[in-house]
Amino acid sequence: MFQMEPTSVLISYIVHSREDTKNIFGSSGTLISENWVLAHGSLLEPWTLQSNQLRSIAKDLKAGVLTKSSDRKPFIEFSVSWEVKDTGTVSPPCCGAKVIPKMSKISLSDETCDRPVLTFRTKKARLAAVWKCPLLADAFEGILSSWRFCENVAVADNELFPLLLLLRIQNGDAASSNPIVELRDVLRNFVKVLALPQRGQEVEIESTPFGNPVFINSVSTGVVSNVLGPSKSLLLTDTNAVIGCEGGPIFIKYKSGHRAVSGIVIAPLSWCRGEWVGYTLGVSLIPCLHRILDISGTNIILRSPILGPSTVRMLDRSVVVVSCGSVWGSGVLVDKATGTFLTCSHVVKEAPNSRITISNVNFSARGELVYKTPNEKSYDLAIVRVEPQEVVSLQNVSMATTLIRKRDEVVCAGFPLFSTRDQPQILPTVTRGRVSHVSVGMLQTSCCIQSGASGGPVATWPGGELVGIVVCNATSAGNKALFPHVNMAVPATIFEGPIREYLRTQDVKCLSKLENNDIIIQQRWKLSPVPLAHL
Repeated sequence: MFQMEPTSVLISYIVHSREDTKNIFGSSGTLISENWVLAHGSLLEPWTLQSNQLRSIAKDLKAGVLTKSSDRKPFIEFSVSWEVKDTGTVSPPCCGAKVIPKMSKISLSDETCDRPVLTFRTKKARLAAVWKCPLLADAFEGILSSWRFCENVAVADNELFPLLLLLRIQNGDAASSNPIVELRDVLRNFVKVLALPQRGQEVEIESTPFGNPVFINSVSTGVVSNVLGPSKSLLLTDTNAVIGCEGGPIFIKYKSGHRAVSGIVIAPLSWCRGEWVGYTLGVSLIPCLHRILDISGTNIILRSPILGPSTVRMLDRSVVVVSCGSVWGSGVLVDKATGTFLTCSHVVKEAPNSRITISNVNFSARGELVYKTPNEKSYDLAIVRVEPQEVVSLQNVSMATTLIRKRDEVVCAGFPLFSTRDQPQILPTVTRGRVSHVSVGMLQTSCCIQSGASGGPVATWPGGELVGIVVCNATSAGNKALFPHVNMAVPATIFEGPIREYLRTQDVKCLSKLENNDIIIQQRWKLSPVPLAHL
């Protein structure tokens, strides 16, 4: 049994259309042993669109049963390709040259510069087993019930989303008389090298975007944004991924330079309640493989779980869900002694006609609206208080003592997409990025911001000091397109003084300074062009 690090692979196959044309489809997968590849059920989507038989088989699979493909027809043959680095060097074509790689091997040469030879190793593989994961099936019916993952909702979402595929590479060796027994042995060895994801940890996705060999082994990085769903089987990350990345491994990156597989990509593109989601959805493999192997944590030796970053643990005790009528958003505790929270005005716009509830995994309490800026007016901030005895388990954030600058690394935390309404024990979703721009009255970041994150903190990384409050992301004219990584926040320099004065005097009039009447700043927050000079 080989013990090399699991590797990203490209899986491709040919589908004959009803018009008798050949179409090549490709997606990513994870080589988990010398002979076995793990992939996601979305790999079969082109086949399900062409084969009613395969669609029926996928629909009828029983959750929790590892099913041999020989028990299920039709037969599908795949090509599995992965990158192999040689010791020699060759030179790539000059910039601008068109390169068309072959599926079996790539060797690029020129006379300008040297770099390692990269070749593809390609072998045939067959679908050996299918696993309909009950955890993913439950997640789809529960916490992900309002999500959609592709245009062909009926086929790809309901039938393929919960499936994990096991492909056996044809190495010329004799096939096992009992492939399920062989597969279980492989999975038992694979689970030993896996890592449990912790929010805030750095991750790396290795995959083949668009299933095109030109992009094989492409890498994108981000952090574990959340771990949720049944038995914490879902992994949400702000790492960028596109179609074709499904099945690619998600690695946890350690400070030592080592990395360990934590999950695989299952949905690089998705929509929640009609809103395009900028996060990548993956499956955390340890809880799912425990179900396949029918083992508990005491039956197998795993890597010691590593705590997430301390900044994230601090934010867990500071960031809350703010609910008011039909709206929910995020908020942050700024003063524990008085139970004072800061959020956005539009989050509590239905107050005082609707009740405000402040909650997280540790508590839930009724909030009292102290102040909010007028609707549709900068700076879109609100102050809410609860009884101090309600927040004994919480910790207030510290205001930043230094000015934030462009390119500084920051973290945002809040409750986008999910809230305590969806899952009572949910923790804040975190996303890391950089300060994109700083201007008077506005802070812009490259963090991934979605609906529900409004009112959450922008904090320094790794210090965790409050430097801003998230207000919104950018949308195109007519709200036809959403840009989660282009977002705006109110700088702490705007609200720190008025809040400190209010906490010292308990005079609500101090908070009137949070309302801005500067025409230029109002235009900036409406994203209206401001002339830079007289023309």
